[in-house]
Amino acid sequence: MTGTPHFRAPMSSRLKVFTAVFLALMAVVLVKVPSPANLGVLAIVGLTAAFSVRGYTVQPGLLLIHRLGWATRIPLSGLVSAEAEPNATLGSIRVFGIGGAFAFVGKFRNATLGSYRAYVTDPDFSVVLEIGPETIVVTPDSPVRFVEAVRMAANSRI
Repeated sequence: MTGTPHFRAPMSSRLKVFTAVFLALMAVVLVKVPSPANLGVLAIVGLTAAFSVRGYTVQPGLLLIHRLGWATRIPLSGLVSAEAEPNATLGSIRVFGIGGAFAFVGKFRNATLGSYRAYVTDPDFSVVLEIGPETIVVTPDSPVRFVEAVRMAANSRI
């Protein structure tokens, strides 16, 4: 694989519906609530959008998770495993984070993975990364290519 692989973060139909409902509710609140409180509503929408997942770039030793105007950096030096596992997030409960507006981001838990960090936009594209003691789930548009890129970037023999 040559260059720096970049992967889109496709939004599932379910996530699109959740996001549309969230934005519609916020629009109703903006119309119904007196103007000083509107700043709080706009802040909620802005913060939620800022934490959305726009895509992923795999660099030597590093995974970048692109957000709106910034990126989360995840070192790959402790990579134990990287596996495409569609729907690995089924049965999850949100412990802390955003659960359906723009993305599923934060700390989650389920019976299969235990505790994990999610940067998810479409569970059908789930890739589970075990990095040291931490489990991370991402959803790139090409899970198999992503796994190959991550393994190469980590200089791992897994």
